[in-house]
Amino acid sequence: LTAYQFAHETLGFYKIIDELWDGEI
Repeated sequence: LTAYQFAHETLGFYKIIDELWDGEI
């Protein structure tokens, strides 16, 4: 797992959380 892949996965995860957060609150 490269730093780029880690960053990509992390940003993708937070993007999903942000969308869910906006939808619920």
